[in-house]
Amino acid sequence: MKKTAVLPAMTVFGLLALGAGGANADKSPGLSSLQGAWVEQSMNCEQVYRPAKRGMAYRKDVSVFAPAILVSGRRLSTPGASCSIQKVSNKGDRMILDLACTTTITTSHVKAYVSVSDDGAALYRYNDDIEKVGSRYDSCKP
Repeated sequence: MKKTAVLPAMTVFGLLALGAGGANADKSPGLSSLQGAWVEQSMNCEQVYRPAKRGMAYRKDVSVFAPAILVSGRRLSTPGASCSIQKVSNKGDRMILDLACTTTITTSHVKAYVSVSDDGAALYRYNDDIEKVGSRYDSCKP
């Protein structure tokens, strides 16, 4: 039996490395809006990321608990986990990401609830699909 869990922000967004997905996942409006590097507003991009050949990469000395998310294609990663985006669905202004995530300890299926601001400068992470106020992550550019 597969376990489904909602990971805390630091765990899920310390794992963001999205990969292969379901048949309709690429057709989801909004997946392209998640692409790139994101860091919780309490930190700055330079603390977590460094420029890389294809955008941004985590610094070698970044904590596995850093509230950061990196999305490339169908891969989502955080400093502590790497995930494959299996499915993307929408509920109102929220995207519900069904993820298959791997850490140094385990592999599990999790859901992440996110939305992106209209101007694309901020990503909001929620604990579920009804939470009113999410945690804000700002976009980091190379």
